[in-house]
Amino acid sequence: EPLCRAALDGRPASAEVPTRGRIYFVHTLPIPGENGVMSMGMLMALDITARKRAEEEVQRMNENLERRVVERTTQLEVAYRHLEALSAHLQSVREQEQARVAREIHDELGQDLTGLKFELSRLAQQLRGVPGEVSEKVTKLGGMVDETIHNVRRISSELRPAILDDLGLVDALEWHAEEFEKRTGIKCTVKAARRRIEAGPDLGIALFRICQEALTNVARHARATAARIVLARNRGHVVLEVHDNGAGIPPAVLTGAKSLGLLGMRERTRAFDGELVIRGAPGEGTVVRVKIPCRALSGRPEDAHPGL
Repeated sequence: EPLCRAALDGRPASAEVPTRGRIYFVHTLPIPGENGVMSMGMLMALDITARKRAEEEVQRMNENLERRVVERTTQLEVAYRHLEALSAHLQSVREQEQARVAREIHDELGQDLTGLKFELSRLAQQLRGVPGEVSEKVTKLGGMVDETIHNVRRISSELRPAILDDLGLVDALEWHAEEFEKRTGIKCTVKAARRRIEAGPDLGIALFRICQEALTNVARHARATAARIVLARNRGHVVLEVHDNGAGIPPAVLTGAKSLGLLGMRERTRAFDGELVIRGAPGEGTVVRVKIPCRALSGRPEDAHPGL
């Protein structure tokens, strides 16, 4: 019908015409006579059945491919969410186990060493004024026990700082900053909005471990003389920042195979739907910034992934 109307109007026209199971590309071209009246025309027909069927097959294949890509993408997203949930669960289990081991070391081994120290002190008093090798060895053993008690307390605190459970995140950060400064000689300060942030135990230990790893990187790579920890609440987020005045974190540390500590920081941050940003430039120091939604303040890592 469109071809007929075009021919009657004296216009060229083209159309795909199906007939008897075939498809033709038809083109009509009116030819005017001497007086301008259309007296004849030209019609060309090309069998395009094979091409159309090939196009339809390609279309079906594309649609099938798109559907499979969508299905596979959905499967990968579900698998990724499960992996994130599993990672968060493993982090939680690891922290619980470390807390249990820390308690046992502190309570059982610590008590035994304290008892041993007491007995050695009594023995030293009994041997007071008695010259000889035995008295010297008792005194030496007392010093060794004191050092062992100190090491037990240090190991127990590194496994799970009791101050974090007893007094909260801010006090734990201040304690860790003091210990870091004593151990490394790098001045470390803490600025925290104490009254405005009450992180639950899971988020508290996550932020503490992130800060711990960030300061470890400062000691290892930064060649810094000062570090600063900032904990604040800002626009619906709790924000932790660790600054240093060192050389700036090398790109190889961010992307290298040995950057497992940074990977752990990212996993802990993602467990609470948070964001981790690390900025550094040569000679300008490094800033590690973690931003966690406030809805996660009292939640567990698993709660960030409902349904898993």
